[in-house]
Amino acid sequence: MTEHEEPPDQRFDPDQRAFVRAHREADPGALALRRAPANIDLRLAVEQIRAWQKLRLKAPEWAAQDDLVLPGPISVEQASSPITAAYKASLITQERVVDLCGGLGMDTLAFAAQRQLTRYVERDPWISRAFAWNAPRLGFPAIEVCAASAEAAVADLPAGCAVYLDPARRDTAAGRQVATSRVAAFADSSPDVIALLPLLRQRAATVLIKASPMLDLAAGAIDLGDVTAIHVVSVDNVCRELLFLVQIGASARALADIPIICMVFDRSGRSTRWVGSRAAEAAAQPSYGPPGRYLFDADAAIRKAGLFRQLALEFGLRKLAVNTHLYAADQIPEGFPGRVFEVEADGVSDPRSRVPDGRAQVISRNHPLGAEALRARYRLREGGDHAVIGYRDLADRPRLVVARRVPREQRV
Repeated sequence: MTEHEEPPDQRFDPDQRAFVRAHREADPGALALRRAPANIDLRLAVEQIRAWQKLRLKAPEWAAQDDLVLPGPISVEQASSPITAAYKASLITQERVVDLCGGLGMDTLAFAAQRQLTRYVERDPWISRAFAWNAPRLGFPAIEVCAASAEAAVADLPAGCAVYLDPARRDTAAGRQVATSRVAAFADSSPDVIALLPLLRQRAATVLIKASPMLDLAAGAIDLGDVTAIHVVSVDNVCRELLFLVQIGASARALADIPIICMVFDRSGRSTRWVGSRAAEAAAQPSYGPPGRYLFDADAAIRKAGLFRQLALEFGLRKLAVNTHLYAADQIPEGFPGRVFEVEADGVSDPRSRVPDGRAQVISRNHPLGAEALRARYRLREGGDHAVIGYRDLADRPRLVVARRVPREQRV
C-alpha cells in the first residue's frame, strides 16, 4: 500500500461478511466480549450487527437481503423510513434526480424506483462505498454513485434536474455533526442549504429540502425564499419529516398563502392528506364548547403545522378552549386526521376506578400537568383501550376525561 492509498475496507471481506451474517441475531454486547477468529475485526462486526438489527425494524425488505454492507448504526437511525421515502419520491416529477446527501440511500432508491436517471452523492467514502455495494443487490444497478461533497457536486448537476437535500444537523459549538435533531436551523446544517441555493437555482428545476422536525415552519420558509409548499409528514402519530419544496421559476407566494400539506401515515402505510395555510388558520372562527360524545386529538403533523382552528372549522368540530387543541362532536366526521375517543366521563377527580386494570394512555393538552406527571399522580400503567385526557376548559379550569379509543375501522 502506497502512502496515498486508503486501507482496505474490512467490511467487504468475504470472511467478515460471513461472520456478520452468522451472528446478526446475536446480542451485540455479549458478542463484543467473545474472542473472534484471527481474520475478523470484531469491533467492526459488532457495529455491523447493531446496524442490521436497527435496519430490520426500519426496513425489513432491506434487511432480508443477505449480502448488504451497512455503514453503521447512526446511518440507519438517520435514514428515512420506506414510507416517508416513497412519499418524497412522489413529490418530484423530473426524470433526473440528484440526492446530494445520500447517506444510507433509502431516499435515493425510492427516487430510482420511479425514474431512470438517479445520482447519489455522499461525502463520506465509507458510506458511499457501502451504498455502491448495496444498490445492485437491492435491484438498482444503474444508479450513479458520486463520492464527493454536496458543494462539489452542485457544479456538475444535470440541467433541469430535481435535487433532494437532507442536511445533517451540526453541533457548531463542539464542531461536530450530531445524530439528533437538537440543532434545527438551516444555517447550522451541513451542507449549508442557504449558501447552496443560488447555485441550485441556476441548474435545478425543483429542490426538495428535508429539515429538522424541530424547525419552525415560517422561519424555514423565510430563510429559503420561493417555497412552493411545505409538507409535514407523520408516521404513527410522530412527526418524522418536515419538507420544503422549492420549484425554480414558480410564482412567489406570500408566507401566509404557502400550502401546508399534512400527510398522516399509520404503521401499515395507510394515509390521510389534509391541506391548510396560515391565511386560512388566521381567518378560521370555530365554535367552542365542552366535550360531546366524541373527543378528537389532532395528529402530530397537524399539531406541528399549527392549523388548529382551520381543522375544527373544516371538520365541523368545536374546540374545547382557545389554547386547548382538542375537539368535540356528537358524530365522527369522515377522514379526521388524528385519534378519536368516545367519552365515558368528564370532570373526573380520580380516573383510576374508571380505567380497567389501571391501564390507559395518558394525554395532556394545555393541562397544568404533563402526561407523565398525570400518569405518576394516578399510578396508571401504559396500555389498554382507554385514555385519560387532561385539558383546560373555557373557564381555564383543569379537567380530566376518561374515554375509550375508537379504532379507525370502527369510525362509521
